[in-house]
Amino acid sequence: MSSPWPESVSQPLTRAWFAGREDFRSEATSSPSVAGSPPTDPQALRIDPGLIADVSKGGRVLSRSDSTLAARVGDAVITRGELDHEIDRFAQQNGVSLATLTPEERLQVEKMVLNERIDRELILQEARRVLKTPEQWAKISEFANQRWEAEEAPSLLREAGVETLVELKEWMKRQGRDLDQELEDYRVKVITTEYLRMTLGPRLQVDLPEMLADYQQRREQFRREARLVWRELLADPARVGGREAAAGLARNWLERLQHGEDFAHIARTESHGVTASDGGRWETTPEGYNRREVNQALAAMTPPSPPVLVESEDGVHVIQLESRTQAGFQPFSDVQDQLRERLFQAKLQQESRRLLERLRQTTPIVNLLEDQTNATPEASSSSSSPE
Repeated sequence: MSSPWPESVSQPLTRAWFAGREDFRSEATSSPSVAGSPPTDPQALRIDPGLIADVSKGGRVLSRSDSTLAARVGDAVITRGELDHEIDRFAQQNGVSLATLTPEERLQVEKMVLNERIDRELILQEARRVLKTPEQWAKISEFANQRWEAEEAPSLLREAGVETLVELKEWMKRQGRDLDQELEDYRVKVITTEYLRMTLGPRLQVDLPEMLADYQQRREQFRREARLVWRELLADPARVGGREAAAGLARNWLERLQHGEDFAHIARTESHGVTASDGGRWETTPEGYNRREVNQALAAMTPPSPPVLVESEDGVHVIQLESRTQAGFQPFSDVQDQLRERLFQAKLQQESRRLLERLRQTTPIVNLLEDQTNATPEASSSSSSPE
């Protein structure tokens, strides 16, 4: 059975299989995507109801011409074209170059993706049996639409470097992708994931003793090193006409700070430091800066400290320590919510597995890939040997 996926709609399917297989990675995935900003008009992201099928009634948008059967789940059919579409998207999301896979590896990917699709179809059919009223479907469908508009659509628009769904649809068409199909697939994933959370979640309780036990068992994961948060203004002698000019500029900054001028504003507009655009903000270990004089000055400060001048071979710094965190373990109270969600997700996945096992036992399933075998080297050699 494929890995459970209720944990997150956006989580890609089972990346662990590819761990360490850098040769699968497509070179194209390392290049930055085309810059683009999501449209400011929310209506530009709204879904046209005419583009999507009625998921509550088992509708499908079949955009691929290949209608060869890949699997049947109850009365629903998954075509080879739909499977190829999902395999392509899986490869794109995980940076996998399908061309580098051996036939055996390709078949393993196909089986993995198809089993995940079968699981999703099983949950969707179960949801249709349980959520019988139009109001229930309207609520969960609207949630899926909101997720699309808030998360998936802006991401696709940035990827394409366009501003409207009309432009996005044309761009995807040129890429051999179908916006309508991807929209429907995304909605189905959200609906099935939310259905599992709605139906299984209320029965799952995470109590304080469980969280405390999990905290103690995984305590090393919550170890933190000492951290300093501080700000810097740097006057670079090479950019202001010498060290004396740099010292004068730094003294001017210090005086302005003492009179209440904003540190971050001066950093963004005048500093030569590498974090100037971030308001001069640094977050380092106690010895994490590349100049000993600055590290020594920070070590002597007690936050919140007044700004001080420090000279180094880089120039003249004005630094101010904002906070100091000692090395040690994060307290339980700081990670309690994180622990609760982790344990909840583990229980949700376990219950989802049980539900899927039951549904697989009670639903007629035909999976043609499970019957597909590759000829062994022995069989190949015997078939090619002369009689």
